[in-house]
Amino acid sequence: LIGYEGERFYLQGTSLGYRLVKKDGFTLKAHLSANLNGIAADDFGRQELDARGIDRDSLEDRDRGADAGVTASGSTAGGTFEAD
Repeated sequence: LIGYEGERFYLQGTSLGYRLVKKDGFTLKAHLSANLNGIAADDFGRQELDARGIDRDSLEDRDRGADAGVTASGSTAGGTFEAD
């Protein structure tokens, strides 16, 4: 994996982020991650899907994409807490 940690920007593998706020044990970050989990509907077996009541012809391919989000974290005497 490739990584970079700057004062504001960071890169961790396929994720890129920016620290919006870092003050008194509180951090707020915005991040963007590559979602490389593309999959073709033809990858699923027709018989296995039929057994579960799923029509493979109604499925669509899932393309690669990106996920974006915000993470808030805080440090206290009890530990570090994080919410995505």
